[in-house]
Amino acid sequence: MVERRDRDPAERAIDWLIRQRDPAFDDWMGFTTWLEADPEHARAYDRLAALDAGVTDDLRRDPPSLAPSQPPASVPAGPRPAYRPGRVRRILTPLIGISAAAAALVAFVTTRPASTYEIATAAGEHRHIRLDDGSHIVLNGGARLRLDRDAPRTAQLVRGEALFDIVHDRDAPFRVTFAGGTVEDLGTRFTIALAPQRIEVAVAEGAVAYRAGGKSTVMLRPGQRLIARNADAQVDRVAAGTIGAWATPLLRYRDARLSDVAADLSRALQVPVEADPALAEMRVTATIQLDLDVDRSMARLAPLLAVRVVHREGKWILEAAP
Repeated sequence: MVERRDRDPAERAIDWLIRQRDPAFDDWMGFTTWLEADPEHARAYDRLAALDAGVTDDLRRDPPSLAPSQPPASVPAGPRPAYRPGRVRRILTPLIGISAAAAALVAFVTTRPASTYEIATAAGEHRHIRLDDGSHIVLNGGARLRLDRDAPRTAQLVRGEALFDIVHDRDAPFRVTFAGGTVEDLGTRFTIALAPQRIEVAVAEGAVAYRAGGKSTVMLRPGQRLIARNADAQVDRVAAGTIGAWATPLLRYRDARLSDVAADLSRALQVPVEADPALAEMRVTATIQLDLDVDRSMARLAPLLAVRVVHREGKWILEAAP
């Protein structure tokens, strides 16, 4: 699809939201790339998605009466009946300031109410979601998840990281889709983490089947982690007990790589955190308490991990202590 690069983020957000309502939509990689290209893109999409949810709820609670195409012969011809003005103004007024393209979104919502809804978290926030079948999902900081009331055994991870603790149903396996692949549970507790050009799937309990495009299925079992970068994927081993450790108020690690700890901190706090390459394989056994204040969280790490924590060129680096 050819698009103007100088288009307002709000207009592009409207385009993405409309396209995503099409069951045939599959350009999740393009959407993720656009979303992560500029923080304003994510903000514009979040604002519009929240507004869209409100419009849809209004229309479901109080659907408008459609006017007949021709007035009865006994009624003088005049303006066609329309939606009640107060409700139309309440629904449309916030959209006018976004762009004229918003009218297409409202028309789309009117004729095709969505069964999908989204749940998102701010940086440093965790969100626990309990599904009707008893399954649980926990969103890490800065994550976005899309669920469908008409397809309760599916979920789409739009961005960030989530822990899935799924009640297995052999006849209706739970599937998670995301840009670049699909995971199907086989009685499972697992995590999925999305980052630019990187997908990470790790299994704490049970097993999952990972599929990417037309490639063969990869089976993952407890303690196995798949990391996919572009077209390449590899599987390594991690301590099963550390998978999804961030979902608790404390981050607990036993014999974990410092590079993995840094990645967890980066996702949870939504700031770049890296381990110095010389320390990437250093083993860590520790319990880390996070704080919504990033500076305070990072200050706790130095004595706890026996490293020096420095802020350089816009990112936090864990390096060897002097």
